[in-house]
Amino acid sequence: MSVRGHVPGGGPQATDEPDLSTAGPMARSAADLRLMMRALSTFWVEPPRIPDFSRYQAKANYRVCTWFSAPHHEIDQQIAQRFQSFIDKLRAQPGVEVDDAMPADIDPDALFDIAVKLSGRLVSTALNGRQRLTAGLAALGFRLVGKLADVPEGITSYYQGMLKDSGEQRNTDKLRHEYSRVIENLFARYDVLLTPVSPVLAFAHMQQPVRKRKLIVNGEPQDYNEHLFLETC
Repeated sequence: MSVRGHVPGGGPQATDEPDLSTAGPMARSAADLRLMMRALSTFWVEPPRIPDFSRYQAKANYRVCTWFSAPHHEIDQQIAQRFQSFIDKLRAQPGVEVDDAMPADIDPDALFDIAVKLSGRLVSTALNGRQRLTAGLAALGFRLVGKLADVPEGITSYYQGMLKDSGEQRNTDKLRHEYSRVIENLFARYDVLLTPVSPVLAFAHMQQPVRKRKLIVNGEPQDYNEHLFLETC
């Protein structure tokens, strides 16, 4: 569902469709989806028309791109083994071609940086002047502390995105559109991108502040934002 329209906080011409904006999540489970569809259809004079999916025909051949890690961004071996087992089964299927690397023109770290800045920009639409000043001080503080100590990846960019700096926004939007074209080209070459959305298996919700949370990846503690890195990319 398109959410194209005026972007709060931008100029009069800021009508791009935000990459991180979505009409959802609509459902967490099949039961949620059934409940939602009942609610939507109950008040219609005529039931909504069911889309015709018959035009989507199975293909004779499929090209699959797999991507599991970037430098300094490991995934847990439990995840890797399950994906590798699935990939081995895919390779055995006739008509399936599998490539084991993300194309070189995609920089996952740059893509993650863009995503967290856009996320900060969306959050900032609800901030007042004092809160935005606090975000600016936080961005400066994390940038300075990051030279001496470990800080969550992307946290500085997240706060920078809240500042409504016009130059920063123009640069981020430029990179966003460039990466949109790169992703379009990726799916012109491949039918499916197979990648984990988290470096670890499901874990209990952590109550600590984000900067204090740690994930255990292959027995070693990693920043909690590693959970967001693969999900975002």
